[in-house]
Amino acid sequence: MKSKNEYLDLVGFGSPEEAYKKIKEWSSELSDDDHFVRSVIFDIHAGIEYLLREILYAHFKTIIFQDSTDEDINRAQDLKKMINKLGFGQVMNLLWPILKNWPYDIHSIKPLTDLRNQIAHENDISKVIYKGRNPFSEADSFAQVFFDAWASREELNKFLRRQVG
Repeated sequence: MKSKNEYLDLVGFGSPEEAYKKIKEWSSELSDDDHFVRSVIFDIHAGIEYLLREILYAHFKTIIFQDSTDEDINRAQDLKKMINKLGFGQVMNLLWPILKNWPYDIHSIKPLTDLRNQIAHENDISKVIYKGRNPFSEADSFAQVFFDAWASREELNKFLRRQVG
């Protein structure tokens, strides 16, 4: 029978707190603030990705399913699973021809996606740039990331309510 703490024991950690602290130290040389900025940017992008998936799902659900039989509910669940398997780029490519003509500002989605990709693939956070500035070293740039994402989410929610909902 496996121990509840099989991997904690295997690596030699005496407590969960020690594991969280040491694994962070071993995995990255980022400061706590840098980890926070990185985590928030990933969360911000994930929120936008979630909304785009909801728009895609809501649109296809309305044109495919006509009633609420068990079979249709199962097909809706299958559609949801299929959409959740799509990569962000695939979802964006499907929706962009429609969204680009939306009369409100959602054009920060691409720079936010580029920022997320930089953070995921760049080891040197000093090279990470968002609209000409570094959100890790400039708090105003970090605030701009939040504001741009908030504005994009607001507009995507409007799109979802008006165009699909």
